[in-house]
Amino acid sequence: MAEDEVLTADLYVSAMPVDPLKLMLPKPWQQMEYFQKLDGLEGVPVINVHLWFDRKLTKIDHLLFSRSHLLSVYADMSNTCREYANPNRSMLELVLAQQRLD
Repeated sequence: MAEDEVLTADLYVSAMPVDPLKLMLPKPWQQMEYFQKLDGLEGVPVINVHLWFDRKLTKIDHLLFSRSHLLSVYADMSNTCREYANPNRSMLELVLAQQRLD
């Protein structure tokens, strides 16, 4: 893209965390009612942990949610994702994110 090139679309998607997005949002956009709604969002630090095992841990083929205030979601990715499929080994993914207790 050229520096002065303008792209127009029906939808725009950001894969950035909300806090950096707020900082990088162009000043004119910050005044728009739509983008002012971002002020109500607060980013939460998240850590993804991937653990590879030399044996199968489980045959459960779905995402599991936790009631914990720290461990949000986990899954044996060797069962739930084709990219990690393995009948003899497991790859466990844990998503750690502190939940607000308002």
